[in-house]
Amino acid sequence: MRRAETIVAVGDRGRGVVPPCGRCRQTLLDHFPTLEVVVPSPTGLRAVPVADLLPHTYVWADHQLDTPSNGGPT
Repeated sequence: MRRAETIVAVGDRGRGVVPPCGRCRQTLLDHFPTLEVVVPSPTGLRAVPVADLLPHTYVWADHQLDTPSNGGPT
């Protein structure tokens, strides 16, 4: 299994560090729920949990029938 700890997105044409789009945020959360994402802030760059970038997240694993949290096999 692949593991990612921290990512940063950089825009083209000199835009520097940019936050990932909504679709990318959801995909990152689905595959790497503990991921930290480097984003710009008023005081500089900071790393935040990917879940913090999606205030009303849909956690894919929570809605699968074969996961322990949904009564599936352990």
